[in-house]
Amino acid sequence: MISLYSINLVSHVEAHKIILSREPRGRFIEISNDRYIAIDNTTGDAWMEDFAQLEDAINYLNDDSEEDYKNPVFYFTFCPNYETQPYKDGWVVVEALNEKDAALKFLKKYPSTNGWLPCKTWYTEKDFKTTEMYKNNDNFGAGLHEVIK
Repeated sequence: MISLYSINLVSHVEAHKIILSREPRGRFIEISNDRYIAIDNTTGDAWMEDFAQLEDAINYLNDDSEEDYKNPVFYFTFCPNYETQPYKDGWVVVEALNEKDAALKFLKKYPSTNGWLPCKTWYTEKDFKTTEMYKNNDNFGAGLHEVIK
């Protein structure tokens, strides 16, 4: 593999293995017969698109416009003021089709008592991975409480 920032160039054999096994996670480009096959396996779903230009394949892999569609994991976080929240600090992971579906699943498990989502905030997986909470596996002394599917 040759790395282009966070995108790895892979051979046809490596690309085939990634598509079949859904591992490793990440973003990949296979160069095949003057075509560029972009593989977004950040979620383990191995999304693929075919491009004539390398720049287009890179832009596809770096595009966040379809983040809710490609990235069905959301993080709902909590703060010390927990009277209306199910947990004090930490977070809950919700696997969902998109942001709206995630909020509905969260509300089904933890109904609102005041018209607001009973959490501090929520993040897409990509955004959560940029936080200190993710990097330190800690949010005011707590981490992952549960996963809602």
